[in-house]
Amino acid sequence: MLGKLLKYEVKSTARIFLPLYASLLIFAVINNIFIRINGENNKLVISIISGISIAAYVFIIIAIFVFTLFVMIQRFYKNLLGDEGYLMFTLPVKTGENIITKLLASMMWVIISVIVTLLSIIIISYNDNIFISILNSLSKISLEINNVFGISGYLFFAEAFIAIIMTLATSILMVYASIATGQMLNRHKLLGAFGAYLAFNMIMQIIVSIIVVIASAIELNTVILMEYKNTIPHLIIIGIIFFNLTFTAIYYIITNLILSRRLNLE
Repeated sequence: MLGKLLKYEVKSTARIFLPLYASLLIFAVINNIFIRINGENNKLVISIISGISIAAYVFIIIAIFVFTLFVMIQRFYKNLLGDEGYLMFTLPVKTGENIITKLLASMMWVIISVIVTLLSIIIISYNDNIFISILNSLSKISLEINNVFGISGYLFFAEAFIAIIMTLATSILMVYASIATGQMLNRHKLLGAFGAYLAFNMIMQIIVSIIVVIASAIELNTVILMEYKNTIPHLIIIGIIFFNLTFTAIYYIITNLILSRRLNLE
């Protein structure tokens, strides 16, 4: 059932994102052409058209990420807490599956939006050596990480990617938990959701500050730092992953409990 829900969610939101992605890539190609033309023949008319094309490209990028945030909130609220909620909660589907479906779809579109944006930047700046330059840059960064910390740069990238994914999941579920908390109010639900978001964010900031203070208070001499320098980056990233994993679970539980036991569709 989770697969069917996710398929329906993706199909419902694809009609919004796919045209935006196509437009972004088209304008990336157009801007690449204008950049080449300007390099060979710098005419005023071409420069003006090129400026308009770049402005449109930037506008589409902004629109993609604004719509990503809007759709993430709108789909969760409308499908589960709005008029469609009466239908959704009569289906033989667990509340947790609905939450996970919204989460996975939102994460997917955020990741695709980032990938398409990066691809469009590559298209704009495309030349015969661009891919070789990118690979060389990654190799240099990996080598530098290896020289400084004595660990594989690609392993570091993999761990950092997992940390980013977990941070994304935490951020989305925090929004869902805030909306779910706000809907318990009979009036001013939007204000309640905003207040809950601020409260959740403040709690996380306080915990992070406490961790940083404790870590700073621990005195580590140079010998210990040199001896364990290879494990320090791993420990930091693992700490970030564990921190976000913990709050991902907390926000999921809060959202699930509220939608299961304290649902207010009025």
